Amino acid sequence: MSKAEHQQRKELQSLTKKETAFKGNHLNLVIEKFKFNGKEKAFEIVERRPAVAILPITNNNEIIFVKQYRRAIKAITTEIPAGICEEGEAPSSTAIREMQEEIGFKPNTLIPFGRIHTTAGFCNELIEIFIGKDLEKSFLECDEDEEIDVITASFEKAKEMIFSGEITDSKTICTIFKYLNWINKL
Repeated sequence: MSKAEHQQRKELQSLTKKETAFKGNHLNLVIEKFKFNGKEKAFEIVERRPAVAILPITNNNEIIFVKQYRRAIKAITTEIPAGICEEGEAPSSTAIREMQEEIGFKPNTLIPFGRIHTTAGFCNELIEIFIGKDLEKSFLECDEDEEIDVITASFEKAKEMIFSGEITDSKTICTIFKYLNWINKL
């Protein structure tokens, strides 16, 4: 058994208390208490529903991005479309809905492309990644609190935007580089 596996087993066996300190619409804050070497330690964990992110690729081999103001970082970000799964909604359905709401396109080809944990040190957020291709116009109303601008960029321009710091969103950076690595290995 590896050290990491041993640590995981030890933590699971030593859980003494779990309580929800905050319950919100999009996340919960849970306090888990464990016994370590006879002492109790508390860990704050953010729990979120599963989410999706989609790399929408046009027939011209460009990426469609959304630009939106993010209150948590008080800045406008450039990101690939993404969103939280509704209760009981399949990730693929969420991906199609979010593309329609955020960029006004529906993918005729939706390819599952893995998953990422965004901040595993304190949050259980899991994002299912998809590639959306063969896009057709199909618009759904955005969420009432979203003001989104839609832009397109080549993969080369997207890399420049990442290296210049214009794109800082981790799911976007991860997905673009994973995709570029994948297509270069085919």
